[in-house]
Amino acid sequence: MPGMHRRSSWIIYFGTILLAAIYIFNQNALAAETEKLKKAPVLIMGDRILDITHALGYAPQALATRCTSKAGEKFGSQSISAGCPGKMFRNKAESFNNFCKENGISHLVMEKAMFFCSSGKQTLAEELGVDKHIKISQVDFSQGIPNAIQETAKILGCPDKGKALAEEYQKRLTSVMADIDKDLVGKRILILYGIYNNRNNKFFLQAEGNIPEEQDIVRDLGMINAARDMAPKKEDMNGMGFMAKRLRKLEKAKPDFIVILGDSFAGQKAIRKWAKTHAQKSKLVPAIQDNAIFTLPTVDDKGTLAYPETLKLWNWALRTEKKKK
Repeated sequence: MPGMHRRSSWIIYFGTILLAAIYIFNQNALAAETEKLKKAPVLIMGDRILDITHALGYAPQALATRCTSKAGEKFGSQSISAGCPGKMFRNKAESFNNFCKENGISHLVMEKAMFFCSSGKQTLAEELGVDKHIKISQVDFSQGIPNAIQETAKILGCPDKGKALAEEYQKRLTSVMADIDKDLVGKRILILYGIYNNRNNKFFLQAEGNIPEEQDIVRDLGMINAARDMAPKKEDMNGMGFMAKRLRKLEKAKPDFIVILGDSFAGQKAIRKWAKTHAQKSKLVPAIQDNAIFTLPTVDDKGTLAYPETLKLWNWALRTEKKKK
């Protein structure tokens, strides 16, 4: 069948040309994106600072992000990855100091009182054990994102750009805050983070403690973190939170809303099992009785500067349904 053979050859030929064209297009698009970023001779440690840095048009020489974070992906090969901050500082900063020495890094930019997932607490720069020859610049997020934007811009040497970005961010946030549902004030919310391992069919569930990103949403909505009434120890709320696969004391927490982050299946599975096992206790949980259980994006999913849009979505999802007159 010579005709069929020639047709197959042409299909393979044009298919190869098409794949090559797609590859070249993607490479050119990636190059065009990364060319826009100026190189900053610093190591940035902190997902939120990285989001701001990218928005200002810079790429750090190196970066360190949480294992679950996507903040470093946008820089591609322009920035060297130093890995997870928590792991780097487990041995009195030995791994961190060695990394800086090997890569010629002499300037660290980090959050003031940075939250380390490995230790589950906030840590000050002077507690880290960084070599004395490394300059440390800190960005204070406790005064709000606009302030953090301007501090980051000052460190990178573009204060005017930082001022404009901060003003634009504040304008979006003010607009969203004006529409916050007042009926949410004082309501109790339980935030769960799910992790599902499809290799062994096991799941893990964490009740979120006072992690800055999620607590900003709870605060701005005027709500109460119900996880505090489920925590085995009071100090568990100061860090990442605590494992809550069995949802112990859920009836005491009495959340009006349950929000599942991460892998929603893990949270849904746990809630369904708990409700079936504790039929009477489940009647004491408004979120279960009202079917007020939601899967919503985290601040990390959309990025720090998209916080107003994330807050807007949470407000829209949780707000009271207004009955039509």
